[in-house]
Amino acid sequence: MVRVTKRQLHPGNLAMIRGISAPLPAEGLVPGGDGVGIVEAVGATGLAAQVPEPGVRVIFNPSPGAWAGRLTRRAELVTPIPDDLPDAIAAPLLPNTVIAVLLLRAAERAVPDCRAGNTDPHDRRRVGCGAHRNHGGPPRGLNIMGAVRSAEGAKALSARFADMSVVSTADWDWTDEVRRAAGEQLLHVVMDPAGGSMVGHLAGLLGGNGALALYGGLAGSPPAERTNLAAPRTRRLLQELTKR
Repeated sequence: MVRVTKRQLHPGNLAMIRGISAPLPAEGLVPGGDGVGIVEAVGATGLAAQVPEPGVRVIFNPSPGAWAGRLTRRAELVTPIPDDLPDAIAAPLLPNTVIAVLLLRAAERAVPDCRAGNTDPHDRRRVGCGAHRNHGGPPRGLNIMGAVRSAEGAKALSARFADMSVVSTADWDWTDEVRRAAGEQLLHVVMDPAGGSMVGHLAGLLGGNGALALYGGLAGSPPAERTNLAAPRTRRLLQELTKR
């Protein structure tokens, strides 16, 4: 049993309570997909691995139930976290990590040459814009460029990751900034969680064999009509992500 201390509120939760991600059960449900809390009690378990003891802070998944004050989870579905990791950072760690890994795997399958023949550490052509990055250096040798919604966010992310180019989409010339940061090269992959009118601008940054990965609908509107989402590699990438 886990006493929940922080849970997320995001579009996935809203899709859950609206019955979009899955039909709502007749008896109802407690929504919420992931969060952080403190173990209060541990039942009988046959697991050989160490089970968190009462008092240990953990992150948990899967859904639903995170919006409850307390919930039960199988022991293998909770992960202990350090005491100095703030709740607000810990709560989204599991889903964000899984989403990032799946996106990178799908991108590499859709555009196999996104890592090929590129040895210049300042060349940002391999992978283009993403929503944000939380850990370490460029994953799997990929060069990452970040795009965020505000100048303040771009400044904060640039300060934390000095090796990554970050632009603010609030700037009127942000697409030109992306092109300059990429050495005037077209991008291989663009990953976008927003959709809506932004998609047309992002698609314009891609090369002819590039792939556009849409993994969310934060804008609340369909992609712009002028965006060509029927490109073979883009379609395959979207299909791969949908399966997961």
